[in-house]
Amino acid sequence: MKKQNLMWYVSFPGVLSVTGVVIFLAWRPAAVLKGILQHQKGVSDPTFLVYFRVEIFAVCFVFLGLCVLLAYWVSLTMRRTFEAIRNRVEGFAEGDFSSRLSEDTACMVPVELEDLVRTVNSVADGLERRFQTIVCQGKELELVFRNMQEAVLLLDPDDRILRLNSAASDLFKMDMDKACGQSIHGVVRNLDFRRHIRKARDAREWIKEELILYEGSGQRYLQVHMVGLRNGQGDPEGTLILMNDLTSLERLERARRDFVDNVSHEIRTPVTSIKGYAETLLDGALEDPAYARRFLEIICRQADRLGALTRDLLALASMEQGFKGYDIPFTEERIRDVLESAMEICALKARDRHVNLSVSCPEDIKAVINFRLLEQAVTNLVTNAIRYSCESGDVIIRGALVTLPGGEKEVVISVQDFGVGIGAEHLPRLFERFYRGDRARIREPGRATRVSGSVSHGAKIGFQLKRCAHFASEGAGLGLAIVKHIVQAHGGRVDVSSKIGKGATFFIYLPLDRRSGDH
Repeated sequence: MKKQNLMWYVSFPGVLSVTGVVIFLAWRPAAVLKGILQHQKGVSDPTFLVYFRVEIFAVCFVFLGLCVLLAYWVSLTMRRTFEAIRNRVEGFAEGDFSSRLSEDTACMVPVELEDLVRTVNSVADGLERRFQTIVCQGKELELVFRNMQEAVLLLDPDDRILRLNSAASDLFKMDMDKACGQSIHGVVRNLDFRRHIRKARDAREWIKEELILYEGSGQRYLQVHMVGLRNGQGDPEGTLILMNDLTSLERLERARRDFVDNVSHEIRTPVTSIKGYAETLLDGALEDPAYARRFLEIICRQADRLGALTRDLLALASMEQGFKGYDIPFTEERIRDVLESAMEICALKARDRHVNLSVSCPEDIKAVINFRLLEQAVTNLVTNAIRYSCESGDVIIRGALVTLPGGEKEVVISVQDFGVGIGAEHLPRLFERFYRGDRARIREPGRATRVSGSVSHGAKIGFQLKRCAHFASEGAGLGLAIVKHIVQAHGGRVDVSSKIGKGATFFIYLPLDRRSGDH
């Protein structure tokens, strides 16, 4: 019986320090020991040596293959980890902070990568907080920019619009989105404006200029502040423009100047007349009873005119302050009664001018009003209509109840004449103090006595409660201003339409449910 050779294999664990994976290496120590003993005894077995060498080579080859596979697996794992980190960092750079790197990403790679993952997540948290702060501040600045009352324009070095706010869009009547990229000189065609921009681009500090833009509706007055923008190297980057619309202030200033001029003129005229006739009396006309009486009557009329003008100015000042200090009562009254009362007051003037007055108003229209104040407003309108009507003309006083689109109702009072009319360019300023709409509608000379008398008469039968309003003096330009303020005290509004040669129609709009104490 042939003896069987027993081959003993000894295995021992080898720990790979990089990955922590345990690898079991097996080899046959008996074969190796046998080869060593034979070598020491001088025994040479060629067959055994060949097998021994082949076995050693096979073991080395297997071990080398395992190392290659292990290295490939480690590199693939690390590659995937770094790709995940790179993708997340790119997302952070684009502002995507919706997710974070999981620490499980580096569970199969060295401990150092776990620290890297935690560091990346910590940086992402800080970036997200700063990003949110920047976004909030940007929204706040954008909100302030869009809602600034001053028009703001940002231009590039070629004078193209980079940014503008709502005020600038409204000022120049252009769309905010479509305006960006356009040349400012195509939007604002003004040589002075172009020159100011060129001057600001070269300047290193704010410059202030006044600009007048000519539009279809008139002139627009602008106060412009400009400054050239430069980068860190001092190269031009554009121009920042801030504009304030001073049109309303300019209009007020013009009205103030007109008011001073007109008041001076209106006061100077009766004062000059009184002084002239008084000097004539002192020079000897007092000895002639006929001339003396005539001159004294003229002096008296001019004094009445001066007094009426003063009272009208005081009343208008009170009205413009909202009837401050006056308790104006409002009661429910029939509108037709107001219109008929105003027609009776003006009947004498209409008869002198051979003008026919008529009232058209339903009996059942009522509104909460102050009877005497509204009567004075209608009387002023009828007086103007008679004054500027042709001989034997007609003046129609109407009252109606209309329903607005929202379902609310209001009372409309109109006074229509068929006289010379008013130019369209005068209509916007017609209700200003001392404004005379058309030289064709200025009073005829020598009629101041009759109208001044009507003013005094109207004042006596007018608002007796606090005497806060009076009829306008003839030709002074206060009548329509008083009408406007009386109607505003009722919570209403005024309007006018006219054509040259066709006459004019003045409108009073009153709310139906006006209540006492709302003034």
